[in-house]
Amino acid sequence: MANQTINTQSAGYQQRLQELREIKAFYGPKLRAYLDLRDQDMKRVWRQADPILRELLDLARRVNEFGGKGID
Repeated sequence: MANQTINTQSAGYQQRLQELREIKAFYGPKLRAYLDLRDQDMKRVWRQADPILRELLDLARRVNEFGGKGID
């Protein structure tokens, strides 16, 4: 296991944590709407038009590929 030290009290960490919470609150309903779409063409158009959606989907894909190994 790598030796990793994270200062969760640093200003930068706290700022990113707050930004992540804001993204979740803002994008949660939009992501749900995207996932509920059955029309694959509409999903593709949405992905092409929305960089944040693409990044979130990429992050989710990578986590799923990881399979949760080592995640508490």
